[in-house]
Amino acid sequence: MNKLLQSLLAFVTLFAVVFAQKDDFLVSMNKEIMRNGGAQRTTEYLSFDVVFPKGKEADSRKFVSGEPTEVVVGVTNKAKQATGVYAIGGYFAYSSNTSKPIHEIQQTRVNIRLEPKQQTSIPLRFNPEMEAQELILVVNVDYFDSDEAPLRVVAFEGPVQIIPSDFIFDLSGLSVLAAFGAFVYYGGKYLISVYFPTAAASTGSTSSSGASSATAAAAKKVKLTSAELKAEAAKKKEELDDEWIPEHLKKTAKKK
Repeated sequence: MNKLLQSLLAFVTLFAVVFAQKDDFLVSMNKEIMRNGGAQRTTEYLSFDVVFPKGKEADSRKFVSGEPTEVVVGVTNKAKQATGVYAIGGYFAYSSNTSKPIHEIQQTRVNIRLEPKQQTSIPLRFNPEMEAQELILVVNVDYFDSDEAPLRVVAFEGPVQIIPSDFIFDLSGLSVLAAFGAFVYYGGKYLISVYFPTAAASTGSTSSSGASSATAAAAKKVKLTSAELKAEAAKKKEELDDEWIPEHLKKTAKKK
């Protein structure tokens, strides 16, 4: 039986490598599982222990919308013979109907052979791109029984919460504020120009006259400053100290 199980798992691995893009093996196994009655609530072959990622909140059963995350499923073989686990998957559902998925979590092939009492950990990775809400998370594990028939068992089913991303919330909030500010500014200008045209024109003319007055005052100030500079230069020239000039040069200058 063990050799047959090893051969089957080896075939599954080879099949998965060759047809990885199409997932024909999982499609075939899923059809077989549905013919066998679908997912079971319990099994005598395996036991499970689910670990959620640790987040900022005390309750770790919270997933941020749009951020990749994972749930780690611990699997223990309770059977007296080896058991092959070949896939893990799941979905989100409403609490009113947990058997109807509203968001599928893609299946992942694992192809693990567990000896009696042997344990392993299998991560289920996904990205919950959904609106903030409370849902039911269902995690399924697919395995082969002692007759090599594919079966599916529910490893976990319980309430979880999808919370919004802080970055997305802040970005949307800033966008709304920017749009509102632009609306108020341009809307106010339009209303003033329509209902108070005189006030708008008066404001414009006042601004223009104020600017002209300021320009004239500045020009006048520049002219006065130039005249003052010339007068100051002439005054300094007249008051020039000639004590350092020799006497014979002073007399020569006076004769001229």
